[in-house]
Amino acid sequence: MCITIKKALPGRAGSEGLSIIYRIHFRYINEYSMPDYFEIDRLIEDLAKIYSTACATTWFKMTENKRPTKEEFRKKVVEFMKHFEYTLSTYPKSKEGDQFRQYVNNNLKIEIEKVLEGNNKEVERRYKYYIDYS
Repeated sequence: MCITIKKALPGRAGSEGLSIIYRIHFRYINEYSMPDYFEIDRLIEDLAKIYSTACATTWFKMTENKRPTKEEFRKKVVEFMKHFEYTLSTYPKSKEGDQFRQYVNNNLKIEIEKVLEGNNKEVERRYKYYIDYS
């Protein structure tokens, strides 16, 4: 986020006004921005698709349940998604580590809600495939 000031500030020369913009931007970056967690963001987005649906499908095969309901399938996917919480607990216990865990847990909760509401296309597709071809 960058705050831009279009007009010159009263009583300030143009370069001083520009200096304020840089100071505001620098302060924001240092105090309020989060580090870039691109890799973790992608992992959380794909956790259900890559890991949890495969585990859930295998679990249903092992229990010989060829016709779980959508809700059962979704809940099992979520159960496996929550395993990631253990991984998060292994990150350093520090201010940065706590902020990281909070950030990732918030994103994980959002993805879990998508699964439970039926709004994750990959989970729904894997469910349909399992029901149709098992």
